[in-house]
Amino acid sequence: MTWTDEQLNAIRDSYWRSSVAVCPTCPRDAVVTIEAGNAVVRKTLDAGCRICNERWRISPDTYPLVGTFRDWSSEEQRELMIRHNKQALLCPVDDTVLKVYTLQVGGSPVVGAKAQVVECGRCGRSCSEPG
Repeated sequence: MTWTDEQLNAIRDSYWRSSVAVCPTCPRDAVVTIEAGNAVVRKTLDAGCRICNERWRISPDTYPLVGTFRDWSSEEQRELMIRHNKQALLCPVDDTVLKVYTLQVGGSPVVGAKAQVVECGRCGRSCSEPG
C-alpha cells in the first residue's frame, strides 16, 4: 500500500518533533527508519518500513510549512546559545528538536579554534558562537 501525502506529512512531523516515526500502514507499530540526507542545510528524509517494505524520500521542498520558515531573530539566537548546554532545544520557527554540536573552525588565526553550533535540519536555520 502506498503512503498518502497526509501519511508522509505525519511521518515527517513525528520525526522532526521527536526523532521517531511509526509506519502508518502496518498492522503493528513498526518503526519507520529515517535518515537525514547529506544536505548541508534543510534535510531530505529517507523513510522506510522493514515490515511492509514501503519506502519514500521526503524532500524538504514538499514540507507544508516551507512558506512559513523565517530567519531566527537575534534574541532567539541569543536564547538558544544560552540554553544549549542546559536543555533540549526546539526550533523557534517549526518546533523541531535542534541539533547541537562542536565544529572545528578552519582558517581561524587561533589554532584548534572551535564553535558551538545549534542547527535545525528542517528549516535550515542555525547559529553559532566560539566554543
